Amino acid sequence: MPHPMSDRIVDGAPSWWVSLLLGIVVLLAATELGFRIGERRSRSAQQGAIAGQSAATLAALLGMLGLLLAFSFGIVEGRFAMRKQLVLDEANAIGTAYLRAAMLPDPHREHVQELLREYVDTRTPRALEDVDAAMRRSGALHRRLWAEAVTAARLDPRSEPTALFVTALNDVIDLHEERVTVALRQRLPAPVFLTLIGVALLGMSVLGYGAGVTNARATLPIVAFAVAVATVMVVIVELDRPGGIFRVSQSAMLDTRDAMRRDAEVARERVTSGGGAPTTK
Repeated sequence: MPHPMSDRIVDGAPSWWVSLLLGIVVLLAATELGFRIGERRSRSAQQGAIAGQSAATLAALLGMLGLLLAFSFGIVEGRFAMRKQLVLDEANAIGTAYLRAAMLPDPHREHVQELLREYVDTRTPRALEDVDAAMRRSGALHRRLWAEAVTAARLDPRSEPTALFVTALNDVIDLHEERVTVALRQRLPAPVFLTLIGVALLGMSVLGYGAGVTNARATLPIVAFAVAVATVMVVIVELDRPGGIFRVSQSAMLDTRDAMRRDAEVARERVTSGGGAPTTK
């Protein structure tokens, strides 16, 4: 299961534009707080030393912030790329299992191919809008498909076509678990995200503090920096959570579904025209 704190921080975050606005406001508020505190020290006899120390601290914090942003972005971007690859791998595995099912003896051939057509429907974007329902349906279809495979294997334990189908079906089940694990369970650790937020707030407050000590408010650069940091953080959040603005294309799965439907239509036309069962590949 996903980390509960990660759920509250990432999955419970508002839509991207609300998160962006909130991030900018919070970062600017931290800058303003630091400016007010620094402004009180601007008349100190050690103003120059304080300004130098704050500049050195700011450089260190910004360097740390840059490393954390790059580290976090690398994690979520790599996982997003993995989710895209897994869609293609699973679509190929389902297509392979469907083709190999044509070599099973009747009535298992028809039953298995029908179940696989139902199964690929659980992978469409509309079905994935309700992830829990899609997972329950997938689990039920796994059990029914495996029961068909076991029955077919018992009819002829030495059948190579049946063995090939069992291998393909096992790949389908394994890839399902991989997709669930990568998409729902392997998430950006909550402590990393909290540290990222904390360092960003500290960096912005020290930036404001240095401006307050020198009594030189540079509004436009500060706002630009806050917008840039908030934007990168929102991108990290949206890449990390499924169903965000960055959605994995399901085109490979849709192509597989359409190919299976066309095959079923051709099979029905052959039976209707008296051609009998379709030949297998």
